[in-house]
Amino acid sequence: MSNINDLTIQDLEILSQLPKMTSIRSFAQNLDITPSFLSKKIKRLENTIGITLIKRSTQGISITEEATEAIKTAREIIEKISKITNTRSVQKEDLKVINIGTRGFLNSALIPLILNHFQNKNIKRRFQFIDMSPDDQMNAAKKNEVDILITLKKTNFGDSWLTNSLKPIKWNVYAGRNHPLAKKKNISLEKALVYPFTKPSFWDGNSIMTINDSLPIKRKNLTFGHSIQNTQSAISIITNTNQLTYMPDIAALRSLELGEIVKLSIFDIDTKEDQLFISVHSDRVSNIVYNEFVKAIELSNI
Repeated sequence: MSNINDLTIQDLEILSQLPKMTSIRSFAQNLDITPSFLSKKIKRLENTIGITLIKRSTQGISITEEATEAIKTAREIIEKISKITNTRSVQKEDLKVINIGTRGFLNSALIPLILNHFQNKNIKRRFQFIDMSPDDQMNAAKKNEVDILITLKKTNFGDSWLTNSLKPIKWNVYAGRNHPLAKKKNISLEKALVYPFTKPSFWDGNSIMTINDSLPIKRKNLTFGHSIQNTQSAISIITNTNQLTYMPDIAALRSLELGEIVKLSIFDIDTKEDQLFISVHSDRVSNIVYNEFVKAIELSNI
């Protein structure tokens, strides 16, 4: 073989198993990689070794005669490596870190769902959850620093990225468990507006900015209380004051389960929903892992 130093253990694994391949898609699934990544790997192998490895016909895919010797050599090398290290490359793949970037409140809500799902399925993966703004997500995607991005807006991160919509996220008004309205049912918006609402704010790099249109209520009818940047701060405020906050249900999930806050049943407020989207770098995450990741979110009660 020429350029033997350019070959990786994964290259040798793919080469050694080529006789089992009946289609690119099924072979990729068995290797826990994407079909596009497998096709690139095979093409790179052919360029490195200097021979054609597979041929396509109406009967399907088969290996070429000249590939037989290369496959035999690859198997011998893998066997020797296995004896030296007493491990398999598949075990190394189990330790691969999958980098996930999304908004902080989404991370807080999704982390237990994702971890529990993968543990129940006995799928061994390590995740790195990073809080990212939409601008951070775009920059990280351009630099190939992340594998999965979860957004509240459909975004084109590049040719290698696939995006699908998930379930919508509803918004509601929340109060602390000891709030005067906490145990009331069929509350009118007029009664809720007696109490101040938290006001979203953030630092834009130059000054403190406030968001005035997050609530589906005319501003002239609102009384604002403390300003906050994230939902965790909002929860801290409503659990210690009589102020109210308007936030996504997914952000309130954990505090609701703990009994720290309550969702107010306001019958005459306009409803608001955000669509949740998931984007995956198709060359970095296998279909199997990606599908399980989607299931972890879709099967939840968010």
